[in-house]
Amino acid sequence: TIDITAGLGAYSSDVIPTVTIGGSNVPIGPDGKALKTIAVSGSGEQSVSVSVKYKDQDGKDQVVNQVVKYTVGTPGVAAVMADKMNVFYYGVDNPITIGSPSGWDKTSVSGGGCSLSGSNANRIVRPSAVGTNATISVTADGKKADFSFRVKRIPDPIFKVGSGKTRVPSVEFKNQGYCRADMGEGFDFDLKFNVVSATVYFSGAGFSQPVVKQISGNSLSSISGELNRCIPGSSITFDNIKVQGPDGPRVIESKAYTLY
Repeated sequence: TIDITAGLGAYSSDVIPTVTIGGSNVPIGPDGKALKTIAVSGSGEQSVSVSVKYKDQDGKDQVVNQVVKYTVGTPGVAAVMADKMNVFYYGVDNPITIGSPSGWDKTSVSGGGCSLSGSNANRIVRPSAVGTNATISVTADGKKADFSFRVKRIPDPIFKVGSGKTRVPSVEFKNQGYCRADMGEGFDFDLKFNVVSATVYFSGAGFSQPVVKQISGNSLSSISGELNRCIPGSSITFDNIKVQGPDGPRVIESKAYTLY
């Protein structure tokens, strides 16, 4: 458990504050302070919000908001937490935090072709293999604890032109000068993929016969002539999209656009 005490620095019976700890109102004691005992759970850094409302010397309402932070350790052993997600991703730096109430004697990593760098509580794990688990071993107070993480390939990015919507006004689409490959929502790593090349198919309105072109890199300048021919009813498909990411090259899903 953890005890949290909140109140005003100077107490007056004429100024009774209202104290909220962890979302619950806590009564004021005879010393003008509020005390709440909270049962802790989980591991690593935790926080509790505290709010104190009172009237100042001019009778105006004032509010002070604070966040109480504390760290939960596992008695006798250590805890290892992935700072980004509950997996390690191949080919990139995966930050972890090691916690122990009494420190630790030794830390190592095995499986997944992983390397471990950094010092103290903040370390970096970098896997070089996919499909196996990586194990972080921490020895604290003479006791060894193992923590297993899955090693996965970075998800494919999503090819986009402009807003990325598949139905786009023709005027908006033909004025685009670049394409890109963005990571999907919910992926917490700041990774960058570059478009290497793609095959582009033009058909529908404005094209009596299908036209096939190639782009290299993120620029669309090589197909500017075809983009200028696009009108409502035109269809543009980007296929065989090759991208380069931090873990190497790959081919990602095709993307088709319909103009209106």
